Amino acid sequence: AKKRADEAKARRIRAKREKEAKEARKRKELERRQKEEQAAVASSREVDGGAKVNPTPSPVASAVAVSGTKNTVTEPDAPMNAAQKAAEQRKVRAEARAKLSAAKTIQSCVRSKLTASKVREQQRTIFDKHMSDLIALTAILKRSSTQEYVPPPATVSIMTTQFLFFACPTTIRKNGSSGEVVFEDGSFILEERDLSRWTKLLKHLLLPGILNTDLELDPLIPWVESANGKKRLNDVLTLLISSVARRQMKAKKPFGATSKGTSVGQD
Repeated sequence: AKKRADEAKARRIRAKREKEAKEARKRKELERRQKEEQAAVASSREVDGGAKVNPTPSPVASAVAVSGTKNTVTEPDAPMNAAQKAAEQRKVRAEARAKLSAAKTIQSCVRSKLTASKVREQQRTIFDKHMSDLIALTAILKRSSTQEYVPPPATVSIMTTQFLFFACPTTIRKNGSSGEVVFEDGSFILEERDLSRWTKLLKHLLLPGILNTDLELDPLIPWVESANGKKRLNDVLTLLISSVARRQMKAKKPFGATSKGTSVGQD
C-alpha cells in the first residue's frame, strides 16, 4: 500500500511539473510574439518617418487623360459599403430562389403529365378487359335465353366514370391572383382510339338499361339523385352532342375523304 501511495504521489508530482513546463513554454511563445510585433511596429514607424514618397501613382490612383490643352481626371469608382454589398447579395439570392422555384414548377408539371398519361393508359387497358368480359357474358346469356342481359346500374356507373376519366380528363388550374384551385373540364372531343370504346359503352352499358321497361335497371335514375351523378350525366350528354356534331361535320365530306387526301372508313 505504501508503494502504491508513493507511485501515486510521484505521478502527481510529474504531472504538476509537466503542466508547469507547458505553461512556461506558452509564456515564452507569447513574449516572443509580442517582441516581434513591437519590432515590426518600430520598423514601420522608422520607414514612415525617413522614407521618401514614391512619385509613381498606384494602380488604384486617379487616371489622368491629356487631350490637347485640357486635362480630364477620371476618379475610380467608390468602393461599396456594407449596406450595398448586403443588398447585392440579397438580390443574387432572390434570383437564385426564383430560378429554383421555376425549375421545380416545370419539373412538377412534366412529372404530373407523364404520371397522368401512364395512369390513363392503365385505365384504358382495364376498361377494355372489363368490356370484353361483359360482351362475352352478354353473348353467352343471349344464346341460353331470349332475354337480353342488362348490366346493373352500379357496373354502368363505375365503367362510365372510368371512361370519362381517361377520355375527358379534368384539368386542375390555380388562379394566379387569388391562388384558388379551379377544376376545368377537359375537351369533349374524343380521340380516335377512344371512339370504339365510346360506342361499346353506349351499346352494351347505357342503352340496355335505358331502353328496358324495368326502372330498377335504369342507370340514369340514381345519377340524378346525387351531385356526382348529375355531373356524370352532364358529361355523357355533352359527349353525345359532340359526337353527333362531329359525325355531321364528317358527313359533309365525301365518303372516305379527309383533309390530307387519304381514304378512311366510316366511324
